[in-house]
Amino acid sequence: MKKIQVFILLVLVFTSGFASNISGINIVSFEMQRTVLRLGDNIPVVARIYNSDFTDLQVKVDLKMTNNLMLVSGSASSTATLGNLNYTEIKWILNSTLLGEVKIELNLIAAPGDTLKALLTGSVTDKYYQQKEFLISAWSPPSIMQAAFDYYKGANFAQHLTIGSPFSTGVSMVKKNSMKCFVNIAEMIPNYGTKLYGSDGTPPAVTDTDLATMVSTLDLYKNETAVDGYMIIDEPGASRFANLAKVVSHIRAKDPLKLSLINMFPIYATNDQTNTSSYTEYISRFLNEVKPEMLSYDHYHFLTGSDGPDYFKNLGIIRNFGVQYNIPYTNIIQLIGTEKEYVPLAPQLNWRTPTPKEHRFLVYSSLAYGYTGIIWFHWQNTWGMTGYPVAKEAELHATVSQLNKEMKNIGVELMKLKSVGAYHVKNLPDGAVNLPSGEIVSGVNGNQSYVVGLFKDAVQADYFMIMNKDYTTDSQTTIKLNKELTKLEYFDANTGQWLNLSNFTITNPGSEFSMVIAAGNGILFRPVWTGSITSVINKPANTNSLRNYPNPFTSTTTFEYTVPENQEVELSIYNTLGKKVFSYGKTFRTKGKYTESFDATSLPSGIYFYTLKLKNSSITGRMINSR
Repeated sequence: MKKIQVFILLVLVFTSGFASNISGINIVSFEMQRTVLRLGDNIPVVARIYNSDFTDLQVKVDLKMTNNLMLVSGSASSTATLGNLNYTEIKWILNSTLLGEVKIELNLIAAPGDTLKALLTGSVTDKYYQQKEFLISAWSPPSIMQAAFDYYKGANFAQHLTIGSPFSTGVSMVKKNSMKCFVNIAEMIPNYGTKLYGSDGTPPAVTDTDLATMVSTLDLYKNETAVDGYMIIDEPGASRFANLAKVVSHIRAKDPLKLSLINMFPIYATNDQTNTSSYTEYISRFLNEVKPEMLSYDHYHFLTGSDGPDYFKNLGIIRNFGVQYNIPYTNIIQLIGTEKEYVPLAPQLNWRTPTPKEHRFLVYSSLAYGYTGIIWFHWQNTWGMTGYPVAKEAELHATVSQLNKEMKNIGVELMKLKSVGAYHVKNLPDGAVNLPSGEIVSGVNGNQSYVVGLFKDAVQADYFMIMNKDYTTDSQTTIKLNKELTKLEYFDANTGQWLNLSNFTITNPGSEFSMVIAAGNGILFRPVWTGSITSVINKPANTNSLRNYPNPFTSTTTFEYTVPENQEVELSIYNTLGKKVFSYGKTFRTKGKYTESFDATSLPSGIYFYTLKLKNSSITGRMINSR
């Protein structure tokens, strides 16, 4: 944990309320597991109910919603048996089909006139923050001097984390150096440290007058591409969540396309610091009350003479919440130690300065878990890398420069992917999950222990990363796969190129290959399975196929399809209500492969379906307009 101020997250406003007259029944939570209701997005809704009675109770469950929501799964009317002295979870998935205000009402009916109610409200929007590039920054970034910026850029940093007032000076320097930044807008609020930061007591409420102090700055920078977002605060306790929700909601209303940054405590924070009874409650409340658009935390793993016990547990908790709520997640990792000869200000923290291989371990374990941002702690001043002796500082600068270069390269690929699994092979840490059977990676054999990160792209093609958890020794590793390969590529993070790996073997069933994975390193792989859609598209046009790329897209996309024989075809596009929004019309095509460009700038953001009608069949695909 840090004794400084800063960092990551964002918001929208949903409300919930409970009213009860069923004895013994309590709706513990009723929540939309989304922090922003994006047009066309699926919205998981979960009710958690506790029966404090000594007998089971059967209730009727009714879910009512406004007509701009569509039920995708779950039942609008059903019965549920609530076990005695037990929790029951009821889940639904809704889809946001139209812009505007939404209302979701839950009714638990034990008998006529005996009803427990809960209410959720929110607003479906097509204007929201979207992370477009991998976040690479540092805590205590360079001062507003060209020499400091040159040194920072020389380490391949992309973002300046905190521009303080006067904001115009810092933003001009950032633009001059072709970088991005976050404006420390919260410092404009009178007594902002007490109102937004810390855990003690009940803070004074943020007022409309407080919020008004930010308006001119928000108006100034809402169209500034060099400003990625706004700095709010670092490590707030839950007692500050109500104030933070007001600030972030206000920023979103004025500048919805930018990020508000709030950084959370790590798992080893005390309950007094978080103001909650558990770490998962702390993060869950933050998501549901403040509603960030990115989840961030800091965790410092390398101690003098040992490693911390909960690194992977914390990594997994944040990942799980990020995946569940469909928001990006990032973390602050340890750049420095607190040895007396390096950091005389804080030796009590008992951190050791990580080696280059330990730094690599921190980066690639995060990447294997699907993180899309890394912030190094700590960069400048006496308590920071730049306070080290010259030779040691040069070593740290070289390490950060190399790893930032690799993150820039691999980040381009990871920004296209979604994490669908993070598993361990050998030496299972607390909170981690063993690699289960049935996954595309069926085994990893070698002398070390590993993380297996599984990913999918927008068209559900598979990717996987194998990370060597041993940060001292390189590993000769054999990776076994559950499917037969047609092709296998791996990403060279140093050059930014996909390279072909031809030494795989088919094991019937499955495939396997061997590779050396350096200490603490991870390698991203892109397989093409025998018989997969990707494999078919790369073959001569003799079967039906249909796809669009890129997907998601911001304004234009390209359809690619194969016509198996001479015939009339029609390619059409539909919204989620089944209404046809565009058609290329009926066209005669000879056998072969075709492409069609599509300009979606006249259509609202959201999910669309496209169908290719052929003589004896039709093919349908799904795409996302994320403009």
